[in-house]
Amino acid sequence: MLPESQMNGGKINGVQYGIPSAYAPSSAMYQFVCLRQDLLEQVGMTEVKDAEDLREFALRVQEQLPGYMGPGDVIFKPLTRNFAEEQYTWVASQDLVVFGEESKKAYSYAHTDAFKQVAQFNREMFLDGLYHDEVAIKYNERDSRVQTGLYLWVEGSLAKELEIGGKVKAVDPNAVMKNYLLAPEKPRYVNAAGGEVLCIPYSAKNPEGALKFLAWLWGSQDNYLFCLYGERGKDWDLDENGGLVLISETAAGEGYFYEWMFRNANYQVFGGDVSEEYIEMYRNWDNDAQISAMMGFAFDNTGFEAIEIACNEAWKKVAPILYGYVDFDENYPAAIAELEAAGINEYVAEVNRQLEAYIGK
Repeated sequence: MLPESQMNGGKINGVQYGIPSAYAPSSAMYQFVCLRQDLLEQVGMTEVKDAEDLREFALRVQEQLPGYMGPGDVIFKPLTRNFAEEQYTWVASQDLVVFGEESKKAYSYAHTDAFKQVAQFNREMFLDGLYHDEVAIKYNERDSRVQTGLYLWVEGSLAKELEIGGKVKAVDPNAVMKNYLLAPEKPRYVNAAGGEVLCIPYSAKNPEGALKFLAWLWGSQDNYLFCLYGERGKDWDLDENGGLVLISETAAGEGYFYEWMFRNANYQVFGGDVSEEYIEMYRNWDNDAQISAMMGFAFDNTGFEAIEIACNEAWKKVAPILYGYVDFDENYPAAIAELEAAGINEYVAEVNRQLEAYIGK
């Protein structure tokens, strides 16, 4: 069910530690912004292509539609795509290190010029009253914020508008979500075999049962769709064109898996209201993308565990700067000094050493 190239995304040094959960197009993963297209058009705009378009969208909504809460997410990864001279892919632990797709080198993200530009953009958004405090204080609630129907955008990924559009429309029937890739003229890279991997914990009492379940889930389209939407004919069905039609109110509700968790290109179906043009775009999305030189790379932190922990702890002072919650000039020198004292330069040097060996092979 999964091609070997996809399976390799769950391997470290030849050992299969996880099974990639998604077999789907993946270039420019986490570089999209998913926004309220209906509100964009309502304030006199048709599309967004860059950070300034986003700011203009937020400003117009603030002026014309004051009942909305502004952006629901600081979207630092899509903004990084917008501002960076070369495309970056995050590598190693959390948000500490990025890989330059053209230079083939790793960098401390906090030391890049793109970091500074994203931080300054987000700070201006706060100062203009476009961001509310919760986007920084409760960063991880960004999806749920947008699904209240009161916020303008969230970080996207391919098909994000299909994932959350129904929930937004449930609270605002006029809502239309649309995905945009900032700086669309810049290259796209395939650098991961899906966004997540499925792993069985060592403490599992029946690990074979978990694998049997996966084999059953991916054994047929009916099994796959049953786990996502419920019983065919009762909860869902397919129309004459093969489009998904949800029948019951409980279809795809509590107790079912999210579609992205097990997305499979062989079995995936789209709603009957999704255009053929969109489906064609989705299925061919990776055709024009480039394969990242670090595709399949996994950083081995052996011997660097303490430094990694210290750097992630120091990042807690860096993140509010990136999100724009505090002033860059006032807070950056002390935060970057703390990150350097934690060992970020030594950590990046080791990432580069392993990358050079990996790419060299």
